[in-house]
Amino acid sequence: MNEVLVLLRVRGVLRQDDDMYVAGFPRLDIYSQGETAEEAKANAEEALRVWTESCLDRGTLGAALVELGWHRHPVGAVPVDSADE
Repeated sequence: MNEVLVLLRVRGVLRQDDDMYVAGFPRLDIYSQGETAEEAKANAEEALRVWTESCLDRGTLGAALVELGWHRHPVGAVPVDSADE
């Protein structure tokens, strides 16, 4: 089994909806919830891990990111997204 290191720089969000918290990664359309902010964040991070592993297992990570509007950059380049500043 080969190991793969995937580094995605995404901004997470957290909001309270009534008695639940919702956390997620809008640029990947991945969200989860919990009864506390910490639980919502942990659930969203787990959802991100499962989504990434699933894409890698199927060989679809690149296509999934392109479908979400992501673009490739040269290896070593660190693009700055104005939304992240």
